[in-house]
Amino acid sequence: MTACLAILKRSLLGIVRNRSTLIWMLALPIVFTFVFGVLPNAGGSAKLNISVVDNDHSTVSRGLIQEMKQDADYKVQVISSSQATSELRNLKADVIITLPQGLQKQALAHQSLVIDTTASPNEGASDSNSSIADLQNQINEWALAGNVGLLKETAHTHLDTQQSAQTFVQSMAQAKHIQAPISTTTNTLSGGKPAHNPLTDTERSVIGFAVMFIIFTLFGSTGNILEEKMSGTWSRMKMTPVSRAGVITGYGLSYFFIGWIQYILMTLSGRLMFGVDVPFNGWIALTVSLYIFAMAGFALCIAGLVKTQEQHMIIGSGIGSISSMIAGIYWPLDLEPQWMQHLAWLMPQSWALNAVQTAAMSNVTLAVIVWPLTVLAGFAVVFFSVGMVQLRYA
Repeated sequence: MTACLAILKRSLLGIVRNRSTLIWMLALPIVFTFVFGVLPNAGGSAKLNISVVDNDHSTVSRGLIQEMKQDADYKVQVISSSQATSELRNLKADVIITLPQGLQKQALAHQSLVIDTTASPNEGASDSNSSIADLQNQINEWALAGNVGLLKETAHTHLDTQQSAQTFVQSMAQAKHIQAPISTTTNTLSGGKPAHNPLTDTERSVIGFAVMFIIFTLFGSTGNILEEKMSGTWSRMKMTPVSRAGVITGYGLSYFFIGWIQYILMTLSGRLMFGVDVPFNGWIALTVSLYIFAMAGFALCIAGLVKTQEQHMIIGSGIGSISSMIAGIYWPLDLEPQWMQHLAWLMPQSWALNAVQTAAMSNVTLAVIVWPLTVLAGFAVVFFSVGMVQLRYA
């Protein structure tokens, strides 16, 4: 027991003293989380910059502009037609709305309003496209409400052009008070099956990169065995009366603790630096533990095939990066080609992410999470057992 604790203590102190390991555990995970997880989702709540070209200068066109200005999701300015090109080119506007001459006549004649929408070529992200589509739907709702109000009023009273225009505009303003006739729910598909996933994109990114950097950290830690063999420490340890079981247990516990330290550092940095509250419960703890054992065993297997610590780390970095990309760490798995999605299920990272996302749901039961946990347990038993046997007879 004393030898086991001594090995554990030495491994943990080795992390503190090794600057390269600290970089892998602290600096790079934070940078990756910010660049690939936080930054792409940081602008999701930004207002849509709208520049409006009013060629009609009528009561109805001014009413449409006023409705857009009153919406909290839009930042609206009125420009001339000569400014439209420069607004897009200089990235001052996300979308140009052109209200054509004769717009009021179309509205009062109950015709479809012809409104030109020009989006910036830089607005290719799904969030921006979605905001522009919402704007177009909103304009349709305003026009529809104006038409309904005008028809209702003219059915009982004869109105002149100005009165009709004012009625149309006043009816548009009532659109916000209309109760939506249909309420819809949205389900997310994962692997072709509905998945009610409560995790946000940023939370998923923090967990995903924690899963990936556990690989790098464990490869760095298991690589220390190669250094001990070269320095003679490993041979001297085998000559001591310490039992092999104690040595193996000590190294196994050290890898387990190091993996958990990496995961905790990632989730804490996500919470303290980026305000991302990653969920945690018993199922997630079991998932992370099984995954750490699997990756530690895999790293030990690779350590038995290489000659130097540098080779071990290079192979580990390559395998960790490529397999994480295939497993859906950098992007949702459903964006990958079908052949890559099938290949992803050979990666422990995919099963770890799947289990964590399932475990994050409230009131999750064993029947729901048993399959990903079983596969992870299989990876853990096979890899860790082979790795420990190899360590025992090294």
